[in-house]
Amino acid sequence: METSIIYQKEDGTCGVMQVSPESELTPSEIAQKDVEFGMHYILVPTSELPEPAYYSAIEVDFSIHSDGRGLGSDVFYACKDAEADGTYYSYEFDDEPEQEMPEELYEKALAEGLIEPEPEPEAEEDE
Repeated sequence: METSIIYQKEDGTCGVMQVSPESELTPSEIAQKDVEFGMHYILVPTSELPEPAYYSAIEVDFSIHSDGRGLGSDVFYACKDAEADGTYYSYEFDDEPEQEMPEELYEKALAEGLIEPEPEPEAEEDE
């Protein structure tokens, strides 16, 4: 089955990308890499798309339908490089809460001196 990507543009319209069947990346990875950072996307069977002349009429409510968010190529490849090194690349979207670093990566980063230990919470004194 051929897959296409419908993605959110900053101006509120939708764009459409065709996924090459010869790609070494999955459709989701292609969307993460090629969709602008923070913009939502959905994966759809290409057979369900209208003729290309009608792509501009496509509307998607990404607050309801989303298969993920784009990272852009810089962040995508930084994540892949970190993953290959056995580490973690941290990023966050402005409209989502901060991500927690997985415990095993936190311990490794702490041991290698890449991060400072979290301060201990101050104990409340009884009066």
